Amino acid sequence: MIEHSSGPHQGQPVLHAGAPLERAKAAMIMVHGRGATAESILTLAPEFDQPEFAYLAPQAAGNTWYPYGFMSPIPQNEPGISSGMAALAAVLAAIAAANMAGRHAARLRRVVRWHAGVHGL
Repeated sequence: MIEHSSGPHQGQPVLHAGAPLERAKAAMIMVHGRGATAESILTLAPEFDQPEFAYLAPQAAGNTWYPYGFMSPIPQNEPGISSGMAALAAVLAAIAAANMAGRHAARLRRVVRWHAGVHGL
C-alpha cells in the first residue's frame, strides 16, 4: 500500500496494472490529466506492450491536480501542486521499497533525491 501525508490528494487510490511491482522489470508512473482518472490513463498501458512493467497511476482528488490553469501563479494552485508532488513522491518511494529497488537502487535513489530537491519535499 502506498501511504501519503496530508493534503487534497492524500488518501486517493493508486491503481496498478501490469506486472506485480515486486517482480516487475521496470515501473512507469502514469499521471492523468485534468478531468481524467487514474483508471483512464491505465488504458494506455497495453499500448506500450511491456507486460513485464508495473504501471502505477495515482488518482487526483476531484480529477485535477491543481484548481486553476497551469499558467496561474503557483500560490493560487496550492495546496494542490504540493499535495500532488507529495503523492508522486509516495509512489516513487513505494517503487524504491519494492524488490525492484535492489536491481535499480542507485538510479531510483537519484530520481527520488532529484524529485525531492526540485520540489522542496
